[in-house]
Amino acid sequence: MKIVEKLSRIKQFADLEQKNNVITVRNVTPLFNNVLNNVKNEYLKFHTSREPKIRSTFIDSTGEKDANDYAAYLHNSKFIDAFVELKESQELPFCISEEIKEKNNLIECIDDGTLRVIFPKRYLLRTSYFVSNSFSNESFYHMQRQHKIWWMKYGSYPGKYRISDQKSDPKFKFVNIQSTVTDHLLNVESFKLFSLKDCIKDKELLSNFLSKIPNHKKEVLPDVIKTVVDLNAATMALLFDAVNLTDYYTAFHRRIAPYQLSIVCNGSKEYSEELTDLARYVQLLIMETEPRIQVLNELKHKSYDEDSMLDKLFNSYDTIGIPYNLVLDDNSLDDGFLQLRNRNTTLSEKVHLSDVTNYLIKVFTSG
Repeated sequence: MKIVEKLSRIKQFADLEQKNNVITVRNVTPLFNNVLNNVKNEYLKFHTSREPKIRSTFIDSTGEKDANDYAAYLHNSKFIDAFVELKESQELPFCISEEIKEKNNLIECIDDGTLRVIFPKRYLLRTSYFVSNSFSNESFYHMQRQHKIWWMKYGSYPGKYRISDQKSDPKFKFVNIQSTVTDHLLNVESFKLFSLKDCIKDKELLSNFLSKIPNHKKEVLPDVIKTVVDLNAATMALLFDAVNLTDYYTAFHRRIAPYQLSIVCNGSKEYSEELTDLARYVQLLIMETEPRIQVLNELKHKSYDEDSMLDKLFNSYDTIGIPYNLVLDDNSLDDGFLQLRNRNTTLSEKVHLSDVTNYLIKVFTSG
């Protein structure tokens, strides 16, 4: 069975067609873009938080001349400037992360038997780690495993992520982190290890990359570990995971879901204005305290006279992967208690208005 037929909930995120092992994406919805931006933010946070001693710089390389060659990007003036600034104040290792938005998907995909997801545009995150050549091989293997664990954490099927067999070119080594989608493998991140001395022949340009290493007076040319994530394809891999785990909801990790929380007003018409104001207040309180929690609040009061009507609303939120629903009713105006529903269990618990922000922040920032 084709993937796009089996995973019908994907239609809320993207318009796809499949032919053999090629999926062509015609269009994506705002929900998909929300997930993509959350994946990007979590991935960049991972780069900066896991190794505090590794200083990181983020630049926008969109529009820079960027040939397909594995090291051509090192000739970009913006990249060189960022490197020179880093090396003046930092010993190896350090890294540069780049955001690259390509207007057209001009890169021809090599048919290596893996699943290919082709978008009209490419959106890349590329990070170059500069490390001492004495530790580059050790760092290369260590980084692969660290990143695999990251993908396992955010994927709904941790066991579906694997590191491909290592392949070698005369100038570099490379591997991919892959996700299993039905009977196919989809590349979510690529790694290359190469030495600067093998790819830059211009001595003047090469001198820009001489760097200090701890406990040594002499500067050296570092090795480079380059990681590339095609954010569109990687987000699609996480979406495939999330819709395929269960028939009852889309199982996004809480931090990459398109919204982390929905607010639902379910009370009598007599108090509709007061409930709407309370919902707006709760939303603003959460946004001010923890902006990373994205709230879906339509700010419309509705009365769900039957449980089935409310369940239908919850089902619609579950299918787009919202992990929690906060329900306000008439009693909330009297005693300050709100109902917090969990997408995975469909169970609800009472949370007081005075505790709700701290409780939600603890839920969404832990782990």
